[in-house]
Amino acid sequence: MSYLKVPEPVRELFDAFPRHKYPAIRQHTALEKQAFEERRFSYSASSLQDGTHFTLVVYNVFQTPEQTYLATDPLCLSAELALALRNNNSLPKVNHDHADKSRNAVFIASHHAHPEGHLPLYVEEDALRKSRRITKDSVSVQETLVSRVDSSSELMLITLVDSVVYDAWMTAVLFDIDDSVKSEIYQYQQSSEFNLVNRAGLSGLLSQLVTRNNFALRNRQIVRAFDSTVSSVLVHAVLRRNDRGVEFEKQRNYREFSHALQSIDAILSRKGTQFFSANEKPGLLDIKLASYVTLIQKFMLGTSLHETLDEYPGLKTHAVTVVKACS
Repeated sequence: MSYLKVPEPVRELFDAFPRHKYPAIRQHTALEKQAFEERRFSYSASSLQDGTHFTLVVYNVFQTPEQTYLATDPLCLSAELALALRNNNSLPKVNHDHADKSRNAVFIASHHAHPEGHLPLYVEEDALRKSRRITKDSVSVQETLVSRVDSSSELMLITLVDSVVYDAWMTAVLFDIDDSVKSEIYQYQQSSEFNLVNRAGLSGLLSQLVTRNNFALRNRQIVRAFDSTVSSVLVHAVLRRNDRGVEFEKQRNYREFSHALQSIDAILSRKGTQFFSANEKPGLLDIKLASYVTLIQKFMLGTSLHETLDEYPGLKTHAVTVVKACS
């Protein structure tokens, strides 16, 4: 038998495989491309020429009076601000070239972009080597930010903000604001034609949000009231309104939020500096705190969080200064 000849049984096997012509990969239409571009908000052009750029994936953004686009969720916003400082970019603004794919950008996506509904996501790409892509989930993004903090006292306060202040934020989202405001924060399609879709998807979204950032470990009774494995809407409604365990955790979170703001405000006052870091630029603690303060003022009007924050005008001034320093 010749070594160059394919054995008959092998040839017959491959001849038996069905021949199938696969269609070409579908190209996006002009309308689809426009829809993607409308959800992309570019930072300023980078002075770094290393060929890499990142995209920060968030739930939604809002436009400030200063024509800046800020993420609507505190974990997403703190990442947006920190990345602006780290890369010497100014925050996404109305007059930036949002079609320039070489720029770092914030991109709005559904919570379905992550299996557990947890944003932000960080995607870094190399323009020279298309195959090189780094993707980080919400946990990795937060760990990366915290890993750059050297001060143990700052780390302790960051932990306080990421647990106590975060839990109060989530509690207010779940119980104190209208569904339309929840949708404005965590769903990007706001036109009237998507109202029904947003309302239908909101319950599932909330059941995923309560598992983010270890909220479920610290608030077991609240999470039980939003558990997606419990199918009865009536059971959820009863638990949220009448359950003593839920009410205890709610009031505890609001009380601890008040104590946390009091302590943080006192520390900043004693320092007598613009920022906790005592540097010319804000540190991660400044950014974390400013993210919550900014968004509470924007979305939590009429809630106990907003009323508590009104007692600390210094923290509101601090938040404005931090955002401006990143702009």
